[in-house]
Amino acid sequence: MVKHSDPFKKETKWRQWRESMQTHSHSKVKHAGLPLAYIIQEQDVPNYDKLFNTVHDQLVECAILTGPEYNINNGLVYNLLQ
Repeated sequence: MVKHSDPFKKETKWRQWRESMQTHSHSKVKHAGLPLAYIIQEQDVPNYDKLFNTVHDQLVECAILTGPEYNINNGLVYNLLQ
């Protein structure tokens, strides 16, 4: 089981916290069967021509960033970040 990232505090090391949050978001599959990592990905436009190493990577990078499932998952990630 992947440990949830600790709350971000003033003295928290940003890089370690960020990596912990990313790892946690990859481990949580929510609405539409998508890992929450797609919400915090760095690219807004998917590269459909890319060859992906895993189906998981493809799901994260090619997820649609609109619609009711996105809104729910976005809210979940927002709550995690709070």
